Amino acid sequence: MLSSVPDFPDFRPMRLEDRELVERGFRSIGRECSEFTFACFYLFRCPARPSLSRLDGALLFRERCRGGGWCLLPPMLSAHPAEAAAEALRRLGDRARAPHHLASVTERLWAEHFGPSKLFERRADRDNFDYVYDRAALAALRGNRYHAQKNQINRFSRTNSWEYRRLEPGLVEGARDLADRWCQERCESGGPLSYSEVRALKEGLGLTEELGLVAGVILVGGRVEALAVGERLDAESATVHFEKANPVMPGLAQLVNREFAAREFTDCRWLNRQQDLGDPGLRQAKERYSPARLVEKYALGLAGQGALDAHFEYAPAAAEGKA
Repeated sequence: MLSSVPDFPDFRPMRLEDRELVERGFRSIGRECSEFTFACFYLFRCPARPSLSRLDGALLFRERCRGGGWCLLPPMLSAHPAEAAAEALRRLGDRARAPHHLASVTERLWAEHFGPSKLFERRADRDNFDYVYDRAALAALRGNRYHAQKNQINRFSRTNSWEYRRLEPGLVEGARDLADRWCQERCESGGPLSYSEVRALKEGLGLTEELGLVAGVILVGGRVEALAVGERLDAESATVHFEKANPVMPGLAQLVNREFAAREFTDCRWLNRQQDLGDPGLRQAKERYSPARLVEKYALGLAGQGALDAHFEYAPAAAEGKA
């Protein structure tokens, strides 16, 4: 309940029991962003440190932002989110360690609320754009544009016997073991974000019911060698929070990508596969799957205040963020 949240400018850490409130808040602004889910922020509460406040009936959501400081998400549960955001930023003023800008403002939210208010300036956050795919296309992999992925899957299948299974309690430890093995191969080169992601994944594997997550695994020789974890965003869309495959098995990553799209959220048209966070290799991999569109996101600051530079002053290789 909103009554359990402190009055602005005080914030308190988001807790597991806040799921219903936070999900209702995200639905109020539209869950087109992959990060607009309770599970995403709960599992990445370290380093994101999500916290809540309320201002005149609006739910304010604070997180650690990319430059290491704080930022606000678009105010939720408010008929006038732009005005609520402007009031919050004005009242925070020059307070140390306070949010001075908004993050994850979509093009739709800008067009409907923030742009018409004339109160804000914005800057595109390209590294944080979401990649959205036609789910059925990922499941079928038809046509020349998916030729490379099909070849990799076929080569793997010719030499390996595999099985797709929905995650169940007896498979959780095997899935966590895969996460550890993946980290041994990739975390050092991937930097702090990779370690944060693996910690979040291992916790999430044990909280799928509590967080509304759907997980599937690929068994090879009876051992979990690939996995994917996602959740529904809205009636037409789902998102994939995690996807991991044994790095020494070529073709397995493409296989779990296809099988998860083919077997889960089959009533959804779109699959949001999240951001590339400015990683050139990840961007290339996501573009290779021919996204149907990108969810464009912006950082916003009060017009004329020059608050946006802090959002982009970060070292991508060292940044800690969401999967």
